[in-house]
Amino acid sequence: GKCSYHQFSVFCQTELIQPGSMTLQPEQPLTLSCKASGYSLTSTSDCTGVNHQLAGKALEWIGLICHDGNTSSSTVLTGHSLLTEDTAVYYCARYPQGYKPAQDLHKTL
Repeated sequence: GKCSYHQFSVFCQTELIQPGSMTLQPEQPLTLSCKASGYSLTSTSDCTGVNHQLAGKALEWIGLICHDGNTSSSTVLTGHSLLTEDTAVYYCARYPQGYKPAQDLHKTL
């Protein structure tokens, strides 16, 4: 898809398809699949970013999953030992390779 880059934002004609709502019990593993449409996961110039938003809080950037030329059309985020305080809405987004957010926010899942 076509993209335009403006400061720290990327605007693309792309779509990342995520599963519907999931409910997990504390300590259950999380597997979040993001299927790409409008760009190729085989491109080494693109990454899939993972963000989350806790209830009543701002959207937080977790990290990037950069693509290495594999032939899969999906990216999978796996989380282990999640706690009740990890309850949030998780999002996938397309970012250019080497993207760094304005604030370096990381969370280990």
